Amino acid sequence: MNDQKKETPVSDYLSVLQANNPSLAKYWPGMKPGVAIQTEPAVNPPVMQAEEPAPAAVPEEKPEAKGSEVKAGCIPCSLGHVGVCSSLLQEGVRFAQADGIDSTVPVDRINTCLDELNALERKDLTPELIDTLPEWEKDLALRALAASRSIRHLLESITSLDDLIHASAETTTVRKEIGREYFHKKIENMAPGEAKKVVDSVLAKIKEEQA
Repeated sequence: MNDQKKETPVSDYLSVLQANNPSLAKYWPGMKPGVAIQTEPAVNPPVMQAEEPAPAAVPEEKPEAKGSEVKAGCIPCSLGHVGVCSSLLQEGVRFAQADGIDSTVPVDRINTCLDELNALERKDLTPELIDTLPEWEKDLALRALAASRSIRHLLESITSLDDLIHASAETTTVRKEIGREYFHKKIENMAPGEAKKVVDSVLAKIKEEQA
């Protein structure tokens, strides 16, 4: 089936023109008048209203990135981890002497101590934090970091009760030496009034514990 539309002869268009305009008959004398057609009033195309431009996207305000807040207690926090580790290993030695080095309590205490040292090295004494410390505290921080790694290596290589005892002793020594030096250096670098407050507070705590 041929779907193509047939072209309308030109004569048909002329007939329509003649029917609607009789004065044009003189130009086509032999043409029969056609049927007049009623032309529909032109329909104005709908006015396309210009779309209002979408409001410009307001960039989301992001909070300004704050620099890492350095804790004032960088060294004290590190000493706290070492102190916890010292207590854990001492307890581990006692249980290892009674139940063996591979019993549950010594193994758990060693692993917990490793967790403490990992937190010290990866949170409290990162290079970024150490770099912001005053010189006297920076020196202690580097020593504490080196001591922590040394203790960690001792813990990772424990195979006997003697190894555990040695690691426990080293940990306690580090806590005492660096803790004492930190206290003395802190007092030296304080204003006279602040130093007196710290000393008085420590002495009061010692008396309270001895009472």
